[in-house]
Amino acid sequence: MYWTEEATNKLIEIVEKQKRKENGIRIIAQPDDIEGFTYELYWEHQVMPTDETIKQEGLNIFIDKQSHQLLEDTVVYFTIQEGKEGIFIMKTTSDCSTCSTVCF
Repeated sequence: MYWTEEATNKLIEIVEKQKRKENGIRIIAQPDDIEGFTYELYWEHQVMPTDETIKQEGLNIFIDKQSHQLLEDTVVYFTIQEGKEGIFIMKTTSDCSTCSTVCF
């Protein structure tokens, strides 16, 4: 899992602005027959015994072991579309060294 600097900074900005009391965020990934995967992202204050914890620029990211496996080849970034802001998680399957597109 790779977090862009912009995504990390935006979440830290939200934590500071809203004076959130949670320790971080939780990400859950599940297989989906229609689109491949679905992702849930929400504020979290409790680490579960089976969690993988990632520290990203002072932000704690809690991921259960099953989700951690599904998130291995993902990029998390911040986006603004049609005036709406959000965190977007994208599954990547290509090797950046072999493609001509810009990789994060």
